[in-house]
Amino acid sequence: MGFLLDFLDSHTSIDWNGDGKIDSWDDVLEVAMLTQMLDDDAREERIRKIVDAIVRRGTCHIGNEEFEELCRQEGLRAEDFDQSDIDEIQRRLDRY
Repeated sequence: MGFLLDFLDSHTSIDWNGDGKIDSWDDVLEVAMLTQMLDDDAREERIRKIVDAIVRRGTCHIGNEEFEELCRQEGLRAEDFDQSDIDEIQRRLDRY
């Protein structure tokens, strides 16, 4: 995370916390926002990969074992998917 702080230190001048000065607390808030964006991108990529793999199988109804096997085939870990991810996967599969 040090590289993010170095980057932010040299590239931002936003008073994120509204205290009237630009300091390390503003950097911390910006790093938190960037980290969340990176996490969101990673989540989207996991969901997209598994949905594509399920659709390629030809059926959108799979059991836990099949899901785990598809995750392994796609280089993913089933335990990285939480309930909101599963709900989003199902929502996307409902289109097919």
